[in-house]
Amino acid sequence: EDDKISCVGKTVEALRLADKYTEWIDLKGCAVLPGFIDCHIHMAVAGAKILNQIDISKKAGVTSIDKLLNKIKGAVSDVGAGEWIIGSSYSHESLEEHRHITKAELDKISPDNPVLIIHTSGHMSVANSCALESSDMDLSTHGVIKDGNDNPTGLLQETAHFVMLEKSPVLPTDAELVSGIKNFCKALLARGITSV
Repeated sequence: EDDKISCVGKTVEALRLADKYTEWIDLKGCAVLPGFIDCHIHMAVAGAKILNQIDISKKAGVTSIDKLLNKIKGAVSDVGAGEWIIGSSYSHESLEEHRHITKAELDKISPDNPVLIIHTSGHMSVANSCALESSDMDLSTHGVIKDGNDNPTGLLQETAHFVMLEKSPVLPTDAELVSGIKNFCKALLARGITSV
């Protein structure tokens, strides 16, 4: 009643509240839930509209390393040397190769522009050599993943990832975060998620 559950209990108890205006819906054995609660979400950042980021998600057609590289290559041709290229919504699990892109692969298509590919989890990213140098990243930072020869692969996890975010032009402004929270709340409510 008025968008609220007004009675929970046995059918006979609910029938006492019904009148000629009551709408009857047969759920065919399904349950009614008042709303879902999401226990972990990066709502503000996910909702913020960051203008300098390129969507490299599966939804945007990025399903392989080659397609990812082509998308980044296109962005490199649109900016001047030294300008940052930020890819967002990256998921190595959505790629045909089921592996992370590497610093070496990014270096081939962008030797003069810092490139940072941000994973959809929000807990890791992949950087090219130019990004690592431009950010003055300490390569001994916990989470800088290295190969068997102790060379950085470009994959930055947890601590290293968050250090890179602080040193690159990725983080949204306060106004973008506030706007992101408002936008994302609307999207969540439309899908039945009422608490986060």
